Amino acid sequence: TTTAVIAKLNANGTLDPSFGNGGKTSFVNANLWVQDIAVQADQKIILAGGEPKFTAVRLHSNGSIDTSFGVNGTATVNPSSSSGGRG
Repeated sequence: TTTAVIAKLNANGTLDPSFGNGGKTSFVNANLWVQDIAVQADQKIILAGGEPKFTAVRLHSNGSIDTSFGVNGTATVNPSSSSGGRG
């Protein structure tokens, strides 16, 4: 089991207290090793990575998990059973 910790910093390098708990948020996900982060136009945050399964977690801009994404905020794909290709 892996615990991911994500922090949001202000321009001056201090933690942004409006994000998560005192500028940090954490969650446990057995399949996620964060390898990439993207911020959507609506300011929701996608954390992606994983081994052996590809996993993505979406957070609201305040650091809380967006439970409307995937299953309770997490989407997982097992590449070995996927019929899709790489582009």
